[in-house]
Amino acid sequence: MFYFTGDNYLSTSPAGLYDQTDTVEINATTLTIPAPPDPNFKKVNFASLQINESGGNINLNGLSSSAPGYRSDWNNQLFFFRRRINADQSGGSASISGGGSGLNLVGKFYGKWMSFSMTGGGSYQAQIIAGSLSTAGQTQISVPTGAVSTGYATQVFLVE
Repeated sequence: MFYFTGDNYLSTSPAGLYDQTDTVEINATTLTIPAPPDPNFKKVNFASLQINESGGNINLNGLSSSAPGYRSDWNNQLFFFRRRINADQSGGSASISGGGSGLNLVGKFYGKWMSFSMTGGGSYQAQIIAGSLSTAGQTQISVPTGAVSTGYATQVFLVE
């Protein structure tokens, strides 16, 4: 699993406090998101994802473990972006491009407000939770069902 966060992750005690206290639910009355927990949020540099395959082979699978104390809700998680990334145009990006059939990604992609871009060839067996998703070229996305445990939503919104 790849976890994408900001350069302020270790600046708190306990580490990751700002990540844990991010609340980015839109206020239904004002249609705004709450202020970030970090008073220096505008100075935070966020990690980005960029994968470019051209002629090689890249095979990545989501996290899989049955260790004692392991949280099973992380099963099959491949990419997880801090919840606040891009909620208020704070930076961070996710771009995946394949030049052929050598790109194979399996697992969950989570980036609540992220803009994912997938272009070219490649195979994605994924559940994608994102602010937006754009595809182009020979991109093939399969959403697995059946034997793969799928997530559930407590709230669903129609977006136009």
